Amino acid sequence: MGVKVIRPTYRDKETGKICKYKDYYVQVCRGGQRDLQHVGSREAAYAAKKEIEATIAAGTFKKPEKKPEKKPEKKPERMITLGEYTDKWMTGYVEHNLKWNSKRYYTDMLKRIPDAMKSRPMDEITREDVRNLAFGIVGDNLSRSTATGLIRTISAIFNSAVEDGVYRGANPALKPGRILKMESPEDEESADDLEDIDCMAQEESKHFLPVVKSHFGSEYPLYLTVLRTGARQGELIALAWDSIDWKKSFVTIKQTIVNGKLQATKNRSRRLIPMSPRLAEVLRERKRAAAITSLASGSPVSRWVFPSLTGGPMDPSKLRKEFKKVLLKAEIRSDLTFHSLRRTALTGMAGNGVPIASLQRIAGHSSIEVTAKCYLNVKPEDHDGTINALALLDGESMTRVNPRTVRTDGMKCEPDANSGVDGAVGNA
Repeated sequence: MGVKVIRPTYRDKETGKICKYKDYYVQVCRGGQRDLQHVGSREAAYAAKKEIEATIAAGTFKKPEKKPEKKPEKKPERMITLGEYTDKWMTGYVEHNLKWNSKRYYTDMLKRIPDAMKSRPMDEITREDVRNLAFGIVGDNLSRSTATGLIRTISAIFNSAVEDGVYRGANPALKPGRILKMESPEDEESADDLEDIDCMAQEESKHFLPVVKSHFGSEYPLYLTVLRTGARQGELIALAWDSIDWKKSFVTIKQTIVNGKLQATKNRSRRLIPMSPRLAEVLRERKRAAAITSLASGSPVSRWVFPSLTGGPMDPSKLRKEFKKVLLKAEIRSDLTFHSLRRTALTGMAGNGVPIASLQRIAGHSSIEVTAKCYLNVKPEDHDGTINALALLDGESMTRVNPRTVRTDGMKCEPDANSGVDGAVGNA
């Protein structure tokens, strides 16, 4: 075992020269290991060397214990506020991944979040805060759908913050339906009314297409198309002739027009929708008429199935105005929108036996849950059918039947002539 006084060396980064440290150290070598003890001055180092040599000679030398280094305490990181993260979310994920109309939607929704909530750290925002915000919107006579949209926007922000690792708590805006759930019968009834207001009643749908055919003949193919395909307004305007497969009798919905811009459909889906025989016949006739008009005028046939007078895409505002004229002529509620035709079509398909999986593909929804929640209206007679099916499982005969399918003499009526895809809405 050897003991010696040393001054460790180091290489100067600027000059590259080998230099010695100012302080002295005592180095103890034993068993192939070297232990350095910082002393300071030269005199103190040699005095410490003599003491160590004396303890080694007496057999009492002990390796000095190293004092644990105190790690500097980390200052707690400041939690990002809802407003700060929202700005990052909008300029990052929303700006680079979503379409223009989705950006506008989120921008409008975020304006409804008060500045007081935006200035709070995200981990201080509770579910009660989100609930009070939603009830405040409903209390301001705004629709429940607006409140639900705001809750879903806040939920998307918190989910993104969790994925980015800046927030580790629970999402206070999960399941907006539970946040807005009201227990009073009056509220439940108003919620049901809101669910039904966007769809034509059966009596209204029966004579809608006949009125269109009689008084707005040139627009009949357009309304028949939306009621047999469930296409959205922008998808209908963007429907081109090359999207129709006449041999296989399919319509391909692959693009839409929003604010005059041609872009991918919502959810970026590409949907193959079968044409009913009546729709295929009407569209063929429309294409023949377009070809005759083109020959007479000397202009090329427009690529769009429903073009404007100049041959370009149709103006959505004009389409909505014409729809209001049809509603007035048919004496149907004026609060319906053009989107009501889509919901009427999908609800009619479901009522005429189209499987929900097929309905999801036709609608272009991301999941079956969305289809069932938004576009399936359960009628009272559906409950009778459910009871009858459960009775059969119990080995009993059906105890309840739909009175609409039984004649007064007890014999079962023939199926409705309007059943099937072509009978989903009207019989024109």
